[in-house]
Amino acid sequence: MFFKNEVDYNTLELANDISKKLPQLGKPNIFNLPDNVPNEIRIQTPKILFNNSNELNVSISTLNANLSTVMENTSEGLQEKIKFLYDALLKQNIQIKSIGLVFDFICFDVDFDKIKEKYYKNELRNSELVNSSWYNKDGNLNIWKFLNVKEENSNKVLNIRCDINNRGNKTDLGGFDIDNIIEQAKHISEEFKEKIEGELK
Repeated sequence: MFFKNEVDYNTLELANDISKKLPQLGKPNIFNLPDNVPNEIRIQTPKILFNNSNELNVSISTLNANLSTVMENTSEGLQEKIKFLYDALLKQNIQIKSIGLVFDFICFDVDFDKIKEKYYKNELRNSELVNSSWYNKDGNLNIWKFLNVKEENSNKVLNIRCDINNRGNKTDLGGFDIDNIIEQAKHISEEFKEKIEGELK
């Protein structure tokens, strides 16, 4: 979640609110940078960091809040976690300007020749590995799609990724807006994954 402005907030209160709602995060790390730290470093450095879990991590700076999770095939669990985080930020009078979601799907031992036949031509068709990305805008959403192929133990592994956000949004986001964007992003990413997987069978 991207904040409307660079903000100052009570790190102890915010960390405590998040811990109550998401106890699986464990204890937070809270950082207080000295005043003489260059601004470009200060605004990117987390003020609060929960990184004790293999399945869920949260970091909050003066500009944004990031949540990363290993999630199921439904968006309800993600929406619930983001709602807890959103409510805690709101209590600190932090306004959310936009939201971005990145979905990663891994396909193991893929037929790379099928990928090349379907998506590439000329010099790319003779390559050993290919990474590609493309961008489209759909309404208020910016949509980046990625196909990245790497080799593991002589097998080709395909990473299908969707990076979806509404950067450039002009109004503050409420809880309903965030839920709606999550639903749209989940649908777009699942549809892209199923399309790619279906074409590689």
